[in-house]
Amino acid sequence: MYYAVTELEIADGITEIGAHAFEAHRAITHVALPQSVTKIGEKSFNYCTGMQSIELSNNLEEIGSTALSDTALTSIELPESLKKIQNGAFSGCNSLAGDLKIPSNVTVIGNAAFANDTALTGTLTIGNSVQTIGDSAFSGCKFTGKLTIPDSVISIGDNAFTNNKFSEISLGRNLEKIGGSAFNTSGTYTGQLNIPDSVKEIGKSAFNGMGFTSIRLGKSVSSIADTAFQNCTSIHSLDISSIGSADYGTNVFKSLKNPNTIYVNKIRLPIKSRRIVLYSLSRMVEFLQKIPHLKKVSWLLPKRPVTPLPAGMIMPD
Repeated sequence: MYYAVTELEIADGITEIGAHAFEAHRAITHVALPQSVTKIGEKSFNYCTGMQSIELSNNLEEIGSTALSDTALTSIELPESLKKIQNGAFSGCNSLAGDLKIPSNVTVIGNAAFANDTALTGTLTIGNSVQTIGDSAFSGCKFTGKLTIPDSVISIGDNAFTNNKFSEISLGRNLEKIGGSAFNTSGTYTGQLNIPDSVKEIGKSAFNGMGFTSIRLGKSVSSIADTAFQNCTSIHSLDISSIGSADYGTNVFKSLKNPNTIYVNKIRLPIKSRRIVLYSLSRMVEFLQKIPHLKKVSWLLPKRPVTPLPAGMIMPD
């Protein structure tokens, strides 16, 4: 006779839950792991669609790929010992609700780690050791409130926060790469977006559809992909510090509707030779001409250039 296990308690002394160990055991509703467990392997509890709760070990260091995906978990408290959350670890957990705190020792948040967890409508706190936020890591979640990317983060993957509901976004000062669609339609934030000086690359549609009223681009930006700020229709102030030396795609600021003035401040053009200065300025003018509805530009430059400016662009005496 077959008896379905509904509550599973793992014996003390077990250090790892192996790959596929309890995959698709749909009758399980609760799991208790001993303090000896340091790793939950790949797909260990994948598709345990009846599992509503799990007690994690306080010594747990790694949650494997899709280890707890597509379960019925309603909440999760991740231990401070945790270091790695692998690809898809909690993806498709549609009942997982409330706030989520990524512990301070986690260094990697894998691709799609919490993707499509649509009931996560609280706040998201990311620990200050995270270095990489993978592609689609929190895509499809509905987090609200302020999102703070800690200074430890170097890279944010494609679609990492797509379709969230953040009211404010603060980017860490060591961030280098913002992936394509990373914050695509990710909130109602209406303040200023500060792109840190450390950022080198902004991916395609990275901030598409956001409600920023002003943007400051840091001095290290060297690449802005197509439609990076498309449909950011509320922008009235744009502070560009190094765009003259950046490669930028088409329609970077497509669909800007409100701005009458774009402020181009704090420009540091290289003055090693007139040719370099004029080249940088010509790139700047070329870029500005692509911004729709632009009526006026206020300039602050180290020297008055001799390159003629398009009609309507004002150069101080």
